[in-house]
Amino acid sequence: MNWLVMKLVFMTIPTQPMPFFVKPIARKICNTVLVRLIDPNVDTAMEFMEDHLAKHKWFAGDRLTLADFQMSFALEAALSRVKNVDRYTHMMAYRQRINDRPAYQRAIAKGGEWVARSWVTDLPTGQAYGNPVLLAGESVIHHSPSWCLRRVMFTDKRP
Repeated sequence: MNWLVMKLVFMTIPTQPMPFFVKPIARKICNTVLVRLIDPNVDTAMEFMEDHLAKHKWFAGDRLTLADFQMSFALEAALSRVKNVDRYTHMMAYRQRINDRPAYQRAIAKGGEWVARSWVTDLPTGQAYGNPVLLAGESVIHHSPSWCLRRVMFTDKRP
């Protein structure tokens, strides 16, 4: 999860207000850190989780445990931050197993649907596109990119 937070920080820095002559420098530094340090470590963590879930139904073995509840958000955040998410078939199946649970369905029925949209960076140009958005029922609530640092559980419809 720490690599995801670092990825978020280094993707956000170039989008922040700064003097025009500093922006290209900040973009170049951030893209270099992303390409050489952060993305390879995120890929390693993703492959580790994918390999584990290829051998086990749940994170702590063959039964659902608290580890799965802890990892469910980390996995959601990770899947929303990587390119080529389709290559992680076991992680996608795990997410679907979590989403298919009756307790999860009851929580969605009570609190409303939410969808994480990825914040993907086009690394050659450094331009960020996509916005982190939470959809709650009919409402669209925009958050700063830091929304992924905490899990938000809606218990009522927000305006």
